[in-house]
Amino acid sequence: MPQGSTADFPEISITVDGKTVLAETQKQKGSWMWKLIPVKVGKNSILVTIPEEKEKLKGSVEVWSFGFSKEESTSVSFKLKEKPIEKPQAPNPWPDGTLKVTSKLKVLSL
Repeated sequence: MPQGSTADFPEISITVDGKTVLAETQKQKGSWMWKLIPVKVGKNSILVTIPEEKEKLKGSVEVWSFGFSKEESTSVSFKLKEKPIEKPQAPNPWPDGTLKVTSKLKVLSL
């Protein structure tokens, strides 16, 4: 599907350990799409099925793993001689103490 196409994506089915799962979908029509599924800790078998379309899809499929870990933390403060220049920070969407690990697992060309 060419970048910026008005066509929509085909319905993709996902199974985890042989069971069909409902995925949370986020997308921009004809440009990109995410399918998010939760998996258990440990080894999982994931099958993604993309049906054949009349119009061939173009682009790539990337498979990523996102992991989250809640760590015990402590607060540290410093008394500075001069007030530092404050730089705006992007908001953190995760709760305090949560670490996110991201890994690209596979890239497939269509």
